[in-house]
Amino acid sequence: MTITPGRHPLLHHVRQGARWVGQDDYPSCSEVADEHERWLRFIDGKGELARFLPRLRDRAAQRDDTLAEIAVGHLLEHHAELPIVGWEPPGANGKTGEYLVRLPQGQDMFVEVKARGWEEEVVRVEGPRSPRLLQPKYLSAEARATAPWRSVRETVKKAYPKMDSTRPTMLVIHDDLFVALNSWPLNTEIALYTPKGKGSHQGGYLAEDGCFVGRSFERLGGVGVLNVDFPIEVGMARFRFSVYDNPNSLPAVAIPKTVFVGYLRRP
Repeated sequence: MTITPGRHPLLHHVRQGARWVGQDDYPSCSEVADEHERWLRFIDGKGELARFLPRLRDRAAQRDDTLAEIAVGHLLEHHAELPIVGWEPPGANGKTGEYLVRLPQGQDMFVEVKARGWEEEVVRVEGPRSPRLLQPKYLSAEARATAPWRSVRETVKKAYPKMDSTRPTMLVIHDDLFVALNSWPLNTEIALYTPKGKGSHQGGYLAEDGCFVGRSFERLGGVGVLNVDFPIEVGMARFRFSVYDNPNSLPAVAIPKTVFVGYLRRP
C-alpha cells in the first residue's frame, strides 16, 4: 500500500531514504500501517524517535526487529500499565537492556527484548544461503518441521548475561516464527520447564534441562512472549501476551504476581 504523509506522517518520515524500500511489500495493509503509526507516535512522544530512526530505515529485517522492540514498549506502557522510566538501562557485564519499567510497588524492572523470526528456522535447517529466505513467510501447501522450543532456549541463553541480581528482570520474546509461540504455548513450556530425559539423547529438547529447571538462570525472573497479528475478523492489531515465571529465580529478581494480571501466566 502507499504510505501518505496525511494518514501516516511518521511512517512516511521513516520511509524517506530507507534501505528497505523495494525489499518487500511493507506495509502489507492499512491495518499494519495504522498500528505501526501508533507505535511511532508512542516513541516520538517519549523523545526517542531520533534514536530509533537509523534502525527503522535500515534493511527490512532490521526494520522489523526494531518495530518488534517498540511494540514491546508499547505493550508494557499502554496495555500492561507499566510506565517506562528508563531507555537502554545498564544491566550486568557492561551490557544494556531495552526498558526499565516502574512496578506498582515502586521497584523498577529491567526488561530485555529479543525478536525471533521464521528466517532463523530456515537458516538452522537449510543454511544462510537458502533460496527460501527470498520468498514470503508462508507458501501455499508448504509443509515444514519446526522447533520453536529451540528458539526460546537460544534466546534465554543469549539474553541471560545482561541480567543482574538486584531487581526484577524479564526477557520478552517477540516472535514471528512459523508457529507463533502463543499459538502453541507447549513449546515455551518445553523450553523452560522440561527436565533432561533419562538415558542418552543426542538431540531434541530432552538432551538438556529446560532453562528454568534448576538454578542455571536464577538471575532471570521470567520470560514474556508477545505476538502481534492482524486477524481479518478483528480488523485491527491483536496483542497476545503470556508470562512464564522462573520458579528457581532469586527472590530479588522475581516478577511480582501483582503485574500482568489477566494475561496467561505459567507455571
